[in-house]
Amino acid sequence: MPLLKSYYEVPFWLQNNHIHTIYPTLRRKLIAPAYKRIRLKLRDEDFLDIDFLEAKPQNHSLVILFHGLESNSQVSYMVGMGLYYKSKGFDVAAVNFRGCSGKPNLKLSTYHSGKTDDIDEVFEYFLAKNQYQQIVPIGFSLGANALLKYLGEKKQVPEVKMAAAVSPPCHLHSASRQLEKPYNRIYSKRFLASLIQKVLLKKNISSDFPFQDHIKLKTLYDFDSWYTAPVFGYHSAMDYYEKNSSLYFLAQIKTPTLILMARDDPFFPVKCYPVREADANDSLYLEIPSHGAHVGFVENSHDGFYWHEKRIWEFGLQTGLVKK
Repeated sequence: MPLLKSYYEVPFWLQNNHIHTIYPTLRRKLIAPAYKRIRLKLRDEDFLDIDFLEAKPQNHSLVILFHGLESNSQVSYMVGMGLYYKSKGFDVAAVNFRGCSGKPNLKLSTYHSGKTDDIDEVFEYFLAKNQYQQIVPIGFSLGANALLKYLGEKKQVPEVKMAAAVSPPCHLHSASRQLEKPYNRIYSKRFLASLIQKVLLKKNISSDFPFQDHIKLKTLYDFDSWYTAPVFGYHSAMDYYEKNSSLYFLAQIKTPTLILMARDDPFFPVKCYPVREADANDSLYLEIPSHGAHVGFVENSHDGFYWHEKRIWEFGLQTGLVKK
């Protein structure tokens, strides 16, 4: 599809893309709803936790949310999207990737940017209920890349009427290198420290713990070379990036999918924006507002919801893919 024209207008005080990226984390105050926690047992005898919110008994509509790197179901963008879809009558399933729910998972491996087998098991769990007639999966950042890759790998599921990806790092290698830029170190240091800490907690799992010398790790590329690639069976960090970048799976997507990416996203170089791929696939709808930063899209509104939350819902209604 051709590039969609965007009407998003950034508040004047958020024109700086770094302030815009950080603002929702620090200043958006949302009270997480009273989720019911579902522990999903996975085929490899590990688990992940899903925080579930029922809009009404025997509902037929479900939104499934996938978070970003070292995030969880409780962060503001997950809570905001969940509350918005609940207000529209959808049940909400906020997925915590392995090891992200506050409870360490059982295996040496956790999750990564393209680990789609866990996403597949989440879908299997809800489809097995034979309850939902329309399902809308929405991913953010890392979760958006993984969701796009999954949609490219998977045959179209009739119940999945549409999907949305917010700020996906479609080309992982260039996004990783972008995070090494001096102006992005505030983010990369936080991600790296959290990831290393999570790996070191796994010393109790293996008597022959293979991961030492973590002090030498300076970048996310280092981490992916040290941990992600060997644990998940890739030859190198580059091999991992190339085999898991959603950019290479977009041509196979058959599910109507809205991709929202801000042109001023500090995490993404030009290669991350799938303009040609979207233009060549009638199932992809790419919208690139001039502003929005990384999973920002802040909007001054009386109801407290942000632009991207409303935009995804509006897109579903306008295209007839989603029914109230």
